[in-house]
Amino acid sequence: MSEMTDKKLLQDIEDAFSNLAYPGDDNIVYDNHDADPDVIDTRTDFRGKHWKELSIDIINDHRDDLSYLTSEAFCFYLPAFLIASISYPTELIDVLPDNLISRLTPRVEIPTSNAKFMAIVDILSPQQRKVVAAFLQWYTNSIFPEEIRVFDINLTKATKFWKDITQAQ
Repeated sequence: MSEMTDKKLLQDIEDAFSNLAYPGDDNIVYDNHDADPDVIDTRTDFRGKHWKELSIDIINDHRDDLSYLTSEAFCFYLPAFLIASISYPTELIDVLPDNLISRLTPRVEIPTSNAKFMAIVDILSPQQRKVVAAFLQWYTNSIFPEEIRVFDINLTKATKFWKDITQAQ
């Protein structure tokens, strides 16, 4: 994909994820019996909500909790995270883009993490994968000065993976 404008990328995200099915109330977090307050809050705040209904406050409150989401829930709410990362300044969303990119990065050195990552890849349609690749390219070009890009290993690995997988489709 060539360079995109924010507006075009936002529209592509909306289009690619418009028909996604809600994962179900019991498929939001990996462990519905976990007593960790962050897991409970994540399950409670996301349960029953469409990705379009998530406020920036909910997204921001859970920017560090993306790993609690099942692969299905992560994919369902992914457009909300992508849109927030594009639409809001870093001062507001803080580390959301970094955490999002971390979840979108292959982890071959950690088999359980890589299995979760590959489940996400398998769930996403070819169109959704292209949007992820476009977002990562946009983020690289829009947010990171060229001189420090080489230091962000996750961003580099994620961008390469998603670019390669969309070219292989």
